[in-house]
Amino acid sequence: MQNPFIERKNTIIEWKKIATEKIVENKNIINKASEITRFRVKPKDALHVACAIEGRAEYFLTTDDKLLKKLAKARELIVINPVNFIPILENL
Repeated sequence: MQNPFIERKNTIIEWKKIATEKIVENKNIINKASEITRFRVKPKDALHVACAIEGRAEYFLTTDDKLLKKLAKARELIVINPVNFIPILENL
């Protein structure tokens, strides 16, 4: 069994190969992340969501049920479980 830290690092490397946008931290992202934390979202999660918003993502995929509930009414993007996203992806 592979070390989980090495496995995670390798997964990130693979995801970077297919990323279509590179988002650089800026004042807008920091401000948006701060705004998102008001919904009791963890700072790291808020930063990820803020980056997705900055990159004009339509969807934010997560398996974190708490995050899904907290951001269910987000206006800037749709927060959805990857399993529930598959039918949407098939219709794109």
